[in-house]
Amino acid sequence: MKLEIKESEEELYKMLSEQKTASGKERVQALYLLKSKQVKSIAELVKILARKRITLQRWLRLYREGGISNLLLERKSTGRPPIITKEVREKLEKELEQPEGFKSYEEIRRHLEAVEGIEVSYKVVHDTVHYQMKAKLKVPRPVGIKHDAEAEEEFKKKLPQTLETIKKHFIPASEHSRKIRYWCGDESRLGLKTEVGRLITLTGIKPLLSDAMEKRKLLFIWVSRTIKWRIFNLGILTFKYRLF
Repeated sequence: MKLEIKESEEELYKMLSEQKTASGKERVQALYLLKSKQVKSIAELVKILARKRITLQRWLRLYREGGISNLLLERKSTGRPPIITKEVREKLEKELEQPEGFKSYEEIRRHLEAVEGIEVSYKVVHDTVHYQMKAKLKVPRPVGIKHDAEAEEEFKKKLPQTLETIKKHFIPASEHSRKIRYWCGDESRLGLKTEVGRLITLTGIKPLLSDAMEKRKLLFIWVSRTIKWRIFNLGILTFKYRLF
């Protein structure tokens, strides 16, 4: 085997201890064994390094073409292109950002096949969505069919003012100095059997059941000690308080 190795034995021996990867050390070792004439053929290198002949031939070809620097150059394997491309992942991520989410990984697989025309296995979908995109199955929160997010935020903003209005007009002035406790129930689902199941959404996205019955906001206001219940209406809300 004819191969001109420019580095000396001493240089190669020193380079062995300087290598930070096992692959780099093996490549330098192959040159050192040839330079020191401990081996005279690739067949002997195969036995000592326990590497395939084609691998050793590739190493020596890299050395012939560009020397030691080319031999030790770290190359990233292009590998097989991913089935779920970057563009498809971005579209899927937008779908997973929606509170409605997906009911299962199989549903995501069918979605990719129908919408993107990609035939992909369940395992690939699970690995991509669960491990790479960090999307998980979560228990959804029922939401009314006519749920209005803007109206809900407006309700939260005006609630303190509303409570002060109730206190001023419906609670006797003699009771204003006493401590008032407000107890609130966020919804009533009489006769509704909540659907059992989970939805897949991205981390930080709360899943919602869009087909649940309409929410009814009830506010229960308890005011310290009297004997009877008093119920009154204020707009679309029903307020209830008890004086002990």
